[in-house]
Amino acid sequence: MNQTLRIVTIDSVMHGIQGVTAVYYLPGPRPAIIEAAPATSVGHVLAGLSAAGVCELDWIVLTHIHLDHAGAAGHLAQRLPRARVVVREEGARHLVDPSRLWASAARLYPDMEGLWGTMLPVPAERMEETASMRSAGTGSIVPHSPSMSGYSRAADAHSREGSTRSERCTPRPRPRSSTSRRAWSPCGA
Repeated sequence: MNQTLRIVTIDSVMHGIQGVTAVYYLPGPRPAIIEAAPATSVGHVLAGLSAAGVCELDWIVLTHIHLDHAGAAGHLAQRLPRARVVVREEGARHLVDPSRLWASAARLYPDMEGLWGTMLPVPAERMEETASMRSAGTGSIVPHSPSMSGYSRAADAHSREGSTRSERCTPRPRPRSSTSRRAWSPCGA
């Protein structure tokens, strides 16, 4: 049975610039996103998810905890209450309590709020740590975790069959102040 794995690319419009970073939506019975983007991009990510028809997620998968990849994880976890956040075990504590990560990055960036927004903690009970990340043969990083193994197998199978299809979903840019504080309701709820 050859099914196409449809990956939707959502432009995070990082720092107001299109095409710099993205969040990847993997639909299916256990829908997931790969990456979360910076907190300043949460409005663009939510608009992209809405445009893709996403009502809820099971997984928010982070390849690593840098602010441009994981900064919005707490915001997304708050708005998508069913989603579990998956990250390598070394990074999980920094998502539960981002204060050390934030302080470290603040040594490099004088305008943390302007560049990255506010990083909200992810509740510890919503975290799933994984020991390793591995390439799924598609050029993307997929966590190797028992709970996520279905996605790993699906991505491997589809890449071997050459049937992975990607769509691009670029939301219209909006001013940061209106998107970061505005309430988001999935699927018009």
